[in-house]
Amino acid sequence: MTTKTTITLQLTLASGILFAAMPAVAQNAPPPSRALPVDIDRGNERLSEDDVGKNVRLPQVPAVKPAAPTTLPSDAQAAKEDVVYTPEELVNNPEQLEKLLVEAIRLNEVEGLKVLLPLYAKVDAGRRDDSLIDWGNAIIAMNEGRTAEAVTLYRKLIANLPDNRMLRFQTALALYRNNELLAAKEQLQKLRSGDVSEADRKTLDEFIAAIDRRDSWSFSGSLSYIHDNNVNNVAPKGTRFRLSNGRSLESNRDQEKANGISYNLDADKKWSITDNYYASLHGSLSGSYYFHKRNYNDVTTRVAAGGGFRNNKIDLEITPFVQKRLYGRGSNGDNKLHAYSNSAGLSASNSYWINPKWRLNTNAEFSYDKYVRTYDYLDGKRISLSNTLTYTPNQKQYWFAGLDLSHKGARSASDAYDRFNTRLGWGQEWGKGVSTRLMGSYGKRYSKGVDFFNIDREDKEYNANLSVWHRGIHFFGITPRLVFSYSKIDSNNRFYSYDASKIYMDFTKTF
Repeated sequence: MTTKTTITLQLTLASGILFAAMPAVAQNAPPPSRALPVDIDRGNERLSEDDVGKNVRLPQVPAVKPAAPTTLPSDAQAAKEDVVYTPEELVNNPEQLEKLLVEAIRLNEVEGLKVLLPLYAKVDAGRRDDSLIDWGNAIIAMNEGRTAEAVTLYRKLIANLPDNRMLRFQTALALYRNNELLAAKEQLQKLRSGDVSEADRKTLDEFIAAIDRRDSWSFSGSLSYIHDNNVNNVAPKGTRFRLSNGRSLESNRDQEKANGISYNLDADKKWSITDNYYASLHGSLSGSYYFHKRNYNDVTTRVAAGGGFRNNKIDLEITPFVQKRLYGRGSNGDNKLHAYSNSAGLSASNSYWINPKWRLNTNAEFSYDKYVRTYDYLDGKRISLSNTLTYTPNQKQYWFAGLDLSHKGARSASDAYDRFNTRLGWGQEWGKGVSTRLMGSYGKRYSKGVDFFNIDREDKEYNANLSVWHRGIHFFGITPRLVFSYSKIDSNNRFYSYDASKIYMDFTKTF
């Protein structure tokens, strides 16, 4: 009797758990379909409308829409009545066990499959259909995030059962989730070319369009109004510094205030090649423009082309790049932009989902910077490595921590340095529509040679940044953010010690 109760609970819970788990399975899937029930195919004789649900049904539960469908609208049917079996009864009655298993597969009953599959595996090989075992395990693997394993099982199944429409649709979903976009699109197009209902065709078109959008151009841009109280980054006027010979020097430069805008525009394109591989092209333009301090205007443009590999857990990309920078020459400028430097190098980046709550982003870059003649003492290689670990405990909060290492070479040893930096941040959605993002960082920079004052310079760098916005305030797809930024340099050469603060509005748009 105890065993009987256990099986009843397991099968009853299965219907309630099914769709609650779906968002994690299909978090990157295309838009959901509409449920319009019509007859199911007979691609597998044991999974046909003649056998499925004729006399045996799993318990009926209230319908809950999933985040993304696992069947076409015409394959969706509801269960109608309870049937209770003990494990022994099911193993000794393989026909009824198979009907329950088929129904669990069709309804995507993950918890029910976990109960039924071990029982079905005990049935004599001559009386069972191993494709049902593979199919059930594929559904479980998808639900648990083992997408590559699910794809392997689905490929095996579709090779043996090429006429089963439900199976082909689920195969396409698994391929999409594993970022095998071309293969997913091929399966969807094969489905679309068959004899399908108008509702099915509309759902398939939505999925195909979503795949096409993944390979289309994407653009993003931001515009910020800036108030900078130390645009020239100098120590406060009157700062005194005693040299090793006993003489003292005093800073006589004013910290200059400036108002202006900063801007950024990115354009990205990816082309799926085969399986999980893709080619990519990236372009960016960024800079700052000060209304009355144009000597400090700065523009950087960059173009990168390469390729990568992606699936449901990782996105690894390698891109050679070229970069050009224009600068107003600071206090020595003439209110015009001038060529400043050219760079060429190689960038490698990777995004890795450790599990649904933890993600690690890594970026490594090597380049050589070539400056114009006036600044050619800065010529040299640049190497950097950045790591960011993000934790998202729930949909309203996230935390992140980062470690950055870099080396800048230069012809002048005092301008070459090694640097490390640590970051910690927190994002939060509050009540009444308010959201915030807080980040702080601490770094140290070590020069590779003594400077003009015969000092082996070491800098401590502090930064803090707070963004505040209201989720209900937006226009043209833009939510404005108020940003407070503070930075401080504490150097053993006091002429390089200063702090600066900025207040600005940020407007970012992705299209």
